[in-house]
Amino acid sequence: MAATQKELQQVDDEEPKPGSELTSQIVDELRQKPYNKLAAYLAAHDVIQRPFEPASYLSGDETVEATWNLDRPERAMALAVYIFEEGKQEKPNCKKCSKSIGPLPAPVCFVPSSDVLGGACTNCAYSGRRLGCSFVQEEEARRVEKERGKKPKIQSLTSVLLQHMSFSELEELQRLLRDALERRRNSGG
Repeated sequence: MAATQKELQQVDDEEPKPGSELTSQIVDELRQKPYNKLAAYLAAHDVIQRPFEPASYLSGDETVEATWNLDRPERAMALAVYIFEEGKQEKPNCKKCSKSIGPLPAPVCFVPSSDVLGGACTNCAYSGRRLGCSFVQEEEARRVEKERGKKPKIQSLTSVLLQHMSFSELEELQRLLRDALERRRNSGG
């Protein structure tokens, strides 16, 4: 159920809609930002698709709301897209949202139906890692394989994959690489 910013404002005798006051504050702040791409986006999008409610996470024994700020253009644009864009909540989440990697301001992994974020979810775009979103990487792998005309046999080792490895997995990889280098040194190859 979409609403304009004005409709999100509570009427005196109504219960406030979850996130409506916060959403209105964020939209006001977004409209004051000097980012040209954001200003053009906001001019074209005035119907709020979903109110913003911050993600929450456990810190020790207590639940804490995620913090966010709009100090960078990609962060402001990601929150604007989350609030104004049509799209879908992804199930399953992208790998970063599943593992809560990076600053995740929104509680859901949301991908806009338009290509405004290049196929990334709003949380990855907000964290400045749009190209690191597993949705973008999977789509790119499909595109490359389609161009090659065959299915991928193994996934290439990239820095993104390394970021998702546990400490023990990285240590094992390091050991394997040392062994391989030693064998090559000894064989003269």
